[in-house]
Amino acid sequence: MQFNPEEFVFYQSFLIWLAVIGGLALAVLVVASIFAIGRGGPVTGMRRLFQGVHSGIQDVLAISLRRVWALATLTIRESIRRKTLAVLVVFAVLFMFGSWFLSHPGDRSALQVKVYVSFVLTTISWLMLVMMLIL
Repeated sequence: MQFNPEEFVFYQSFLIWLAVIGGLALAVLVVASIFAIGRGGPVTGMRRLFQGVHSGIQDVLAISLRRVWALATLTIRESIRRKTLAVLVVFAVLFMFGSWFLSHPGDRSALQVKVYVSFVLTTISWLMLVMMLIL
């Protein structure tokens, strides 16, 4: 296993992300049009599909940032009240200081990567289990 980091190019990555999202949107539209045509016929089904897409776009454009902020604030308050945020803090502390106990200067880099990935996956599984029990 080799670890060769590559330089991050924002523009190229954004174009790839845009292509993936566009492909998913196109696939969803194709599947939805097939179901709409099968359910109501070609004319009625496509009219209902376009009305639904138009209504969805209007809903997205009508989102109030003030309401989104209020929901985010309430979510954070609820997570503090239920002690879920404490699990996140434990998670962050484990990752910050875990490398002190995992890496040895004499180990091969492939072995260090394997040990660190194993540590990360085990930590995630145990902390998600605790978080699910709390929620």
